Amino acid sequence: MLAMKRWKVAAMVLISLSALGQDAAKLHDIKAMYRQKQQALFAQYVASLESLRISFRQKGDLDSFLAVDAEKKRAEAEKTVPTLSKAGAVFRPPVETYHKSLLELSRKCIVALDDLIKREMLADDIEAAKAAKDERDALLFVIADIESAMPPSPGVGDGSGGDKQPGPQPDGKRRKAPPADAVEFNGHHYKVFAEQVDWNTA
Repeated sequence: MLAMKRWKVAAMVLISLSALGQDAAKLHDIKAMYRQKQQALFAQYVASLESLRISFRQKGDLDSFLAVDAEKKRAEAEKTVPTLSKAGAVFRPPVETYHKSLLELSRKCIVALDDLIKREMLADDIEAAKAAKDERDALLFVIADIESAMPPSPGVGDGSGGDKQPGPQPDGKRRKAPPADAVEFNGHHYKVFAEQVDWNTA
């Protein structure tokens, strides 16, 4: 009977260690999935450039053909997509599509990382939680960079009445408006500040 109890305890310890191992590997899985999907988005970008290239060749539009051809060669050599501010007008639509898709992918990964941080905290693995938080912070930079270069959405700052204004809260207080360059995600606003300040100031 005692041997059976010891076996059960040992089995429970092994199960919990196995679960911790899976959680620790989860960060690696999230990063690998992000890289894989980002590579797939890049492949779609290059394929879009090839479609444009063929289209301009068929139309006899030499200037547009040469611009897209040069970008396709650059992208394949450097394995990068230009920022929206540096995208040429001829191939801007594929660049916008890429960055919008990357934005959505980054947001999904942040949700997964938030979940992982909570689980690592519950498992008392603070170092693993910090590693996941570092990845999350890096993705917030990606989101901020993309959103700052995106054209404003309809209804925001165009006089159509779609602007969100801070209003009275249930407690009767008015909420302070977030900074204009803050990133909105899941109802919260984020902004990265380079200067080092104490907790209360932050």
